[in-house]
Amino acid sequence: WSEGFCVPISIAPAEKADAAGLAVLADIAGHGLPSWLWQRARQKEGFHSVMEVGCERVLSEDHVLSHRRMVAAKVDGVLAGMLLDYPLDEPNSETDIAESGPVIGPLLKLENRVSGCWYVNMLAVFRQYRGMGVGRRLLEESRNRAVASVRREMGVIVEDDNPARRLYEAFGFETAGSEPFAPFAGSLKQDGEWVVMRRPITGER
Repeated sequence: WSEGFCVPISIAPAEKADAAGLAVLADIAGHGLPSWLWQRARQKEGFHSVMEVGCERVLSEDHVLSHRRMVAAKVDGVLAGMLLDYPLDEPNSETDIAESGPVIGPLLKLENRVSGCWYVNMLAVFRQYRGMGVGRRLLEESRNRAVASVRREMGVIVEDDNPARRLYEAFGFETAGSEPFAPFAGSLKQDGEWVVMRRPITGER
């Protein structure tokens, strides 16, 4: 049950059976950036739909978006939210950053600002379940996973005007840097910044 809400929220490792919903949540978390990347893969790899690409990534055993890295939040047994987090140990090389282009490059730079941290890559909740405490429960689960992994800090990257930034701030994250946001096809945002945030977890249980 979510603290302060009479809503039964279950948190468990993501399942392959929820791949389609998890792919949608990944795209929600990235505000369309994942589907922009999937569109390029659709054209190159011969998929019929960008969401088919997303499902394939989620069903993978080793892709960065693999279900094996995800945690699912369910309300009354229905998928409500998703968390994708893991230790961020290897910094991105200058070559990778330079070759990734103006859309992805700033994100790789900011990832290097939280190298060594427990990284919250994605967190999203379907619209109908927002305001019920699902996002906070997922962050609490991420903190527990970080503690179990003996990490001293958590890190996350968010758009400067994303409402989720308030959730991270309420959870103890503080801004640690920023990089310019570059729009991409389908992006509703045209300017602004990506913001990297950090939160200490030393001593927490």
